[in-house]
Amino acid sequence: MNRLGIGSATNQATLSESRSPRASHVTLALNEDGAWRLLRNGHPYTIKGVGGYTHLELLRELGGNTIRTWSIDQLEASADGRPVLDECDRLGLTAMVGIWVNQPRHGYDYSDQTMLQAQRDRVRASVRRYRNHPALLIWGLGNEMEGDGQDPLVWRELEVLTQIIKAEDPHHPICSVLAGTGHQKIRAMQRHFTSLDLLGINSYADAENVDQELARQGWNRPFLLTEFGPRGHWEVPATSWQAPLEPTPVEKIATYSRSYDAVMHQGRGLCLGAFAFQWGQKQETTATWFGMFLPVQ
Repeated sequence: MNRLGIGSATNQATLSESRSPRASHVTLALNEDGAWRLLRNGHPYTIKGVGGYTHLELLRELGGNTIRTWSIDQLEASADGRPVLDECDRLGLTAMVGIWVNQPRHGYDYSDQTMLQAQRDRVRASVRRYRNHPALLIWGLGNEMEGDGQDPLVWRELEVLTQIIKAEDPHHPICSVLAGTGHQKIRAMQRHFTSLDLLGINSYADAENVDQELARQGWNRPFLLTEFGPRGHWEVPATSWQAPLEPTPVEKIATYSRSYDAVMHQGRGLCLGAFAFQWGQKQETTATWFGMFLPVQ
């Protein structure tokens, strides 16, 4: 291995020879008309996704086809006791498998070589564990780890991690997920992080404008809307005692609909799918703000 811990060509040849016959092969293709497509085993695949990993039979019944997780430990068991990816495979669903990337706001130091090497080893082990699973669609490398996007050390390390994943698994695209498009972070990212296949954007009240903002910052490649939903508690009016006012169910439905239509049917046609947030129970400000299910009593 080289100094970045990236596998050699010999390692890649061994990987190719050891691939499971049921392992999926996912690629990005550019049509003659300039439109991008996601191809799964040679067939066009549009992501109709949710953020979450439970209630999988209901997701299939409602027409969804893809889940999104945020870390490898979420794959251990679904609500009915089966491993999440095995249950996805049984139901004909796929997954954007999240690999957690540590965040500076949580005290992670991107100048600490010991920390960096531990993270690289963890990422490599995660890819080796799940790269042959037939339900794997895309790797989700990190979630909102960039802060304001102005620290080049974070982008450079994401480039290293991307190269590690590609060396271990050249058959599935990689998506890194950012918290919106503010602070000109897309421009900063493109100076240091060049090997990314798909850009993921989490956005709520401003989701309708994601494509326009990406265009303004020079992003002309495919992207995913990796979280969208009602206006966040940081985006709504508050009471006189500073309690945020939760949107009504009717308002939430309208926001989901407008956001999805804006990224999938308007703009430049670069969005290859979206993940509604949150397919599960989540206590954030209230028990009902984002979660589509209540906790089981």
